[in-house]
Amino acid sequence: MDLAVPAELLSMGRQDSEAMAAFLADADSHRTRFAQESSGRPGVPWPYVLLEWQTADLPPTVRRVLVTTAANIAGLRRIVDRCGWPGRSLVGEDGADAAWLVLQHGASGIRTVGTPESVAFVRRCLPLLRRAVTTSAMSRACAEHRTERPWTPGGPLSACRRWPLTRDGARGEKR
Repeated sequence: MDLAVPAELLSMGRQDSEAMAAFLADADSHRTRFAQESSGRPGVPWPYVLLEWQTADLPPTVRRVLVTTAANIAGLRRIVDRCGWPGRSLVGEDGADAAWLVLQHGASGIRTVGTPESVAFVRRCLPLLRRAVTTSAMSRACAEHRTERPWTPGGPLSACRRWPLTRDGARGEKR
């Protein structure tokens, strides 16, 4: 196992979790101002609608989530390009979980997070995820969580719901 890759993924996972925790803790302090300046996009729940807020003075916790997610997706893309999907044998259980967390946020239905570039990357990873489940390089529970319950309605991976993973990891019948 190349120790640099798991360490990089663990760092990404930690940064993601810290940014999201700070964002969620701070969100309600912006509710009144947000309501005065923006109505938000229909279907995007509070507080995630803050991540699409178009304002010159974006709250620092919102900016931190956006910057962290973009950097993490770019880092995961470099790892996948170099090594393939970072499964358990390559990066260990915690590293694989961190890769999964980063990928989930890149697949967000939030426009500023699930950018066209990150959505394209996530879609490119889908066959790798299916293969990882088949070879036990990734937990079936993680894959099914992502493909069966998208992070936000209409998110890029909601299309995966049409092809659920079967018990043996193969692509199931279209729904």
